[in-house]
Amino acid sequence: MSKTGVSIVAYSIYLGSGGLGMALIPNVLLGLLGLPPTPEPWIRLFGFLALVLAAKGINGALLNLVPVMQFDVYTRICFSLFLTALIVLGLAPRIMFIFAAIDFAAAVWTQVTLVAAKRRAVSTAT
Repeated sequence: MSKTGVSIVAYSIYLGSGGLGMALIPNVLLGLLGLPPTPEPWIRLFGFLALVLAAKGINGALLNLVPVMQFDVYTRICFSLFLTALIVLGLAPRIMFIFAAIDFAAAVWTQVTLVAAKRRAVSTAT
């Protein structure tokens, strides 16, 4: 597996495990973050969606679908910026900045590996 694939799989494990937790035991995870419990189903839906996105990421990494992995970088950066905006506007608690930072750092890691792979491909082609 490529280094880019490794970065995607690592991020997908993080995303999937958090998603699984939010789908199955959301109030435990909310409590760990100092957030109030909720009976609402939306948190479980969000968790399952995260799990689905993680599975898609792993699939793209295993198949070495570079355009999909590049698009994943863009979506993670957008998510981290959106979450940061929610925090700045006072619509999300500051603890959520941890997740924005993780998403941004993981996106940078993946982008660095994509650029390095492209440089290697160009240098070996010449």
